[in-house]
Amino acid sequence: MQTEGTILARTAWPDQLRRAPRRCAKWLWTCAERSAQRRALAELDSHRLRNIGRTREEAQAEAGKPFWRR
Repeated sequence: MQTEGTILARTAWPDQLRRAPRRCAKWLWTCAERSAQRRALAELDSHRLRNIGRTREEAQAEAGKPFWRR
């Protein structure tokens, strides 16, 4: 049951605060995906790296980045 106070409290929050949990979850998902892609890149052999136009050094540099860095 909602009272007038709970409705006012919900509408008084700025939009940014209401969206914060969803944005945080999206950021965590993005970081997890980025980390998984970098692990997969690190495991590619030289032939597959050539197929995607990357060198071993480029792959190692990308794989060595922390998950939060683009």
